[in-house]
Amino acid sequence: MTKLVDLTQSEARAYLSYLMTVANADGQLHEKEKEFIELQAQVWGIVNFEENVEEEELISLSRTAKMSLLRDSITIAYIDGDYSQEERAKVDELAELLSVESERVADLEEWLLDYWRILERGEELLVS
Repeated sequence: MTKLVDLTQSEARAYLSYLMTVANADGQLHEKEKEFIELQAQVWGIVNFEENVEEEELISLSRTAKMSLLRDSITIAYIDGDYSQEERAKVDELAELLSVESERVADLEEWLLDYWRILERGEELLVS
């Protein structure tokens, strides 16, 4: 996995912390959620981080980093197969904090769903 955005260590910790917040929103940290977050941490060379979000760090992210965080938050919410209301609420809270319009979040979600469908279809074609 390559970095789409460059973040300072502090920004990366805030980013990862918010992903943990979304992952834990439904009261459970699923294995796939944990693996996704650990992979992200490896990309930025982060060993330890806490679920302690510094909102100022998130607000100061570049537009690309903000959209990437929203993308990854939606991914975390879907990764266990159940996009719970609590996870959706965390994604919506993040969008509001980052001043990203709800229509833009819906576009991101639709794009991700399309992408995942294409991956599934490709897998079906390769296996059958």
